[in-house]
Amino acid sequence: MLTRATRKPRFCATIAGSRGVLSSTAIAWFAARRISLPTLERAGVRSGTTEFQGQGFSEAVAFPYHMAGKLINVKYRAIPRKEFKQTIGGQQRLWLLDEALKYDTIYLVEGEIDALSLIEAGLTGVVSLPGGAGSAVPEVLEPLRNACKLVLALDSDIPGVQARNNIIAFLGPARCYLADFGSLA
Repeated sequence: MLTRATRKPRFCATIAGSRGVLSSTAIAWFAARRISLPTLERAGVRSGTTEFQGQGFSEAVAFPYHMAGKLINVKYRAIPRKEFKQTIGGQQRLWLLDEALKYDTIYLVEGEIDALSLIEAGLTGVVSLPGGAGSAVPEVLEPLRNACKLVLALDSDIPGVQARNNIIAFLGPARCYLADFGSLA
């Protein structure tokens, strides 16, 4: 569930500041998911402490969202528990879109961890929906209208299938390809 911040987050370093401020706890948490420090640094991932609604303060990772190089939102994920929130008033946009628009093929996933996993595997042009499958809405997808090829690597659960169908209906089936990871679990 995505919740809004109730007050300004506290982080080890300013999100707009230097790249790559990550705690040893965050680095280890990502390493357990086979995501390396260089991948995290390339994506601008940070860590720190912030308050989650009704849960108090927790260590968290921060995923900065940019538009034309300007910070427009930050999504926070508590670690180790799976709780999310975004900056109050932050704009909804695909994560890593500025970088992805440089490529002919764009890979679209549901979450930032999914995006980092594809980047770690060597793919470029990877973007993530800002709030999971439910955020596959026209205003978020609009920047993809001119993409040459879109590879939809969404979850195969009901929300993922609905998002896939909405994306194909909005952007057209001619340039949408479906990634099938089979039964990897």
